[in-house]
Amino acid sequence: MDTDRFDALTRELIAAKSRRGLLHSFLASGAAFAGGVSVGSLGTHAKGRKKKKRSCKTCCRADGTRCTKKSAKCKAQFCLNAPFTIEANWVVDADHDSVLFIPPENGTTGPFPFIFFDCTAAATTCEDAYPFSCFSGDVQTSGSEIATIFQLLPGKYEYWNELDSSTLAGELTIVLKDNGGRVIRQWLNPANPGSENGWHVFDIDGSTGLITSIDELIVGGVPQGAHDPATDVCP
Repeated sequence: MDTDRFDALTRELIAAKSRRGLLHSFLASGAAFAGGVSVGSLGTHAKGRKKKKRSCKTCCRADGTRCTKKSAKCKAQFCLNAPFTIEANWVVDADHDSVLFIPPENGTTGPFPFIFFDCTAAATTCEDAYPFSCFSGDVQTSGSEIATIFQLLPGKYEYWNELDSSTLAGELTIVLKDNGGRVIRQWLNPANPGSENGWHVFDIDGSTGLITSIDELIVGGVPQGAHDPATDVCP
């Protein structure tokens, strides 16, 4: 064999051994990584990063129902704890009238008990005694009629508003706020081109705090257009 050919083969042999040595070192280090302390450390670290959902005694979902694991959908600010308010706000001159149907106090209460916009704490005992719900007063031009519910009773609450005639859509805003003044839900009125008609905005389950959006316009005034017979229970 000539010298040049021998030198070439020698160089190839040395290179092959070098590649095998590198491969062996790589595989050995990989095996150590896979079965050794490094994987254990990573596993422990990953577990450490896993967040636990904190339990919550005063959290609720956006629909008002209570939940126990705090998350993006289960927040304290969604809770509907009394006292809370329902605001009817408008800036265009109109005579919208708020009506709140409430659960009965007991078996002697008449059918579909309700209070009008003019059932105020200044004139009655609505805050401290049944119906534990009051309005701020009657507004006949523009402004706000605010209902405050001081104590939730078991049963269904229905919030209605009798829309003034020729009311454009979106002229009246109903805002439900919790006892900290934070907005939970709000609604804009549908158009009411004719005479005064009832707008059934939402319901509340007094036992669970569940808020159910209704957002329906009916033909006829409130309360009779909503429930007939009905019982005015403003004290």
